[in-house]
Amino acid sequence: MRMETDFPARKVLASSLGVAVVEILIWLIRANWPNLNIPDGVETAMVVLVAFLLGYLVPPHPRDGLRMEPAG
Repeated sequence: MRMETDFPARKVLASSLGVAVVEILIWLIRANWPNLNIPDGVETAMVVLVAFLLGYLVPPHPRDGLRMEPAG
């Protein structure tokens, strides 16, 4: 099986961009409030939660279908 198009699936795109936004926000927080300590485990949990939630909640685009390839 292959994706119908070469575009990334909407869920994958949303999760990837969401993780990048979380990392940038954490960097901005650390840059502006150096005395605020965000433990590494909490940062990791934030990233995982955002990736999961966006991947779960974002609906698939109609072009995100799969096409069957002939066997053999």
